[in-house]
Amino acid sequence: MPEASRDLASPLLCWLGAGLIASTAAAAEPEVTRYGVEESTGFASAVSVSGAELIHLNQLLPIGADGKVVSPGDVAKQLVQLNENLIAAISAAGGDVTRVLKLNFYVTSPQVAETVLRGKITPPPLEFLPALSLVVTSLPDPDALVAVDAVIAGGPGDAAATTVRRLGDGKSVGARLGPAAAILPVGPRVYISGQAEAGSGGVASAARETLASLGRTLDFLGLTRSDVVQVKAFVTPMTSVGEFEAEVLRFFAGGELPVISSVQWESNLPIEIEMVVSGGGNAAVTDAAGGETIEFLTPPGMTASPVYCRVAKVLAPTTIYTTGIFAGQGLNGEQEVAAVLKRLGEILEQTGSDWRQLAKATYYVADEDTSLELNRQRPKHYDPARPPAASKAKVAGTGIEGHQITIDLIGTRP
Repeated sequence: MPEASRDLASPLLCWLGAGLIASTAAAAEPEVTRYGVEESTGFASAVSVSGAELIHLNQLLPIGADGKVVSPGDVAKQLVQLNENLIAAISAAGGDVTRVLKLNFYVTSPQVAETVLRGKITPPPLEFLPALSLVVTSLPDPDALVAVDAVIAGGPGDAAATTVRRLGDGKSVGARLGPAAAILPVGPRVYISGQAEAGSGGVASAARETLASLGRTLDFLGLTRSDVVQVKAFVTPMTSVGEFEAEVLRFFAGGELPVISSVQWESNLPIEIEMVVSGGGNAAVTDAAGGETIEFLTPPGMTASPVYCRVAKVLAPTTIYTTGIFAGQGLNGEQEVAAVLKRLGEILEQTGSDWRQLAKATYYVADEDTSLELNRQRPKHYDPARPPAASKAKVAGTGIEGHQITIDLIGTRP
């Protein structure tokens, strides 16, 4: 049975690598529920939240007060700094560490991931345990071994609030660009699948054209650039990430920046970019019992797919985050994909959701066989009229040795 954390006033004692997170106060109005613990990671299988603003943190690096990555080559010391930056970013956003919903770790090797996962000296109580995802990637600063972004349950928000707020100086907490956090108001949440335009060659041109395409998608949705909460890029090579960041500055010129995360992928395209966007605030939220939970949308000029949608707009009040799922050991591609999808189905059932109530999927695959198997098996699970928005990236690794795929999902429930 899940344990609901309606009273979140107790301290959270959770080691993220070498750093202790501790907190003593949190608002209790929104409902946060944690479901189970994944054996592979020791983190929550899933977390759901209703009635809360969603605080999205920038991708944070282990950068110290001097503006440089601390202790190159020493993951333990970098995790201490990263933990300090994480706590500071949550504080800057008015959040509380007892209400972290999802941690997304970006690591340079499985050995770094092992330090992250096994560094919890005292596991936190279930009612405070977040979901977690991992990916092996080069990082925007070559001296960094680990980075993190996160989603935190905020307060209940103002019933009239419809605008995204940006809080805190990102650079002061280890981000490269943008605010420490961007807050998605209570209301419709929009997930735009990764888009990729080739451009005329190189990351800058591809990023410019891809952002322009995303701008047209925002126009189709009747939304603006000020509604964008998060921009996430899958880029190659990571050494060109500065070109992507320059194009982000150009795209949002004259307005406030969203939070930004970057992953290196293996692709013949320089970049793919996805977005999380506010869909309009409280007024448009439906009662899930009386209306559609998710709208699945296809902008003009784009084609629909039976395994992913171009845009998913969540109308129901609950958001569910699964952890990044790993399953089995020593399996071939077919077996591993089947095991991961089976485990995800079990978790969805536990949360009261199902395959038809998914808004966003992230697939990290580390070899071609597994990637092809995912393509083959996905249609068995998705309703072709209701597949989630998605990004699928071939990456250097999933974070745990012997595993070639990890999947995490965002959904709701009827």
